[in-house]
Amino acid sequence: NSFSLDVTPVKKEAVHFALIYPDFSNRFETKNEIKQTLYRLLSAQTGRELPWGTLTGIRPTKIALTKLYDGWTDEQIETYMRETYFTSKEKIDLSIDVAERERRLLSTIDYENGYSLYVGIPFCPTTCLYCSFTSYPISKWKGRTGLYLEALFKEMEYVADKMKGRPLDTIYFGGGTPTALPAEDIDAILTKLDQLFDTENALE
Repeated sequence: NSFSLDVTPVKKEAVHFALIYPDFSNRFETKNEIKQTLYRLLSAQTGRELPWGTLTGIRPTKIALTKLYDGWTDEQIETYMRETYFTSKEKIDLSIDVAERERRLLSTIDYENGYSLYVGIPFCPTTCLYCSFTSYPISKWKGRTGLYLEALFKEMEYVADKMKGRPLDTIYFGGGTPTALPAEDIDAILTKLDQLFDTENALE
């Protein structure tokens, strides 16, 4: 029913230790309490505080935007982000500002009838060790990307047929690194996109 953390520096001048008793039935609270405790230990060890607090690796505007949709005021969001994630006022203000812009942009999207298109391009110049995406080094596919385009175009045709009559809101290219493809392949994808989809009113 307990969780212990200790930080021992290389020089072993001081050991920072904590024993906490989180409510393991609540995953979010447990995870957050462990993160907060680890952050405090590392902060005490290094003498540093981070502007984003414990939010490393998290899209902070998602937190602010969710709270705005729930009817929270800026002050309530600021208190929550400061006490929950130890975020600085400067970064909280930035998160709220971006979230409010996102909310204005998203208000123009037709969620009931519209859709967004994702064009996945699973190639990179190299594959990073930490990457969790399905991506392959482009060098191993040299001269064979036509096979990928063939499969992609079949899928695009299928989606265009299924979504006929519905407004296309946004188009996103991802992967991978889309620009890992040769320019002529990218040109072929964009040409096919224009042929199959009504991009006239796409917002992005």
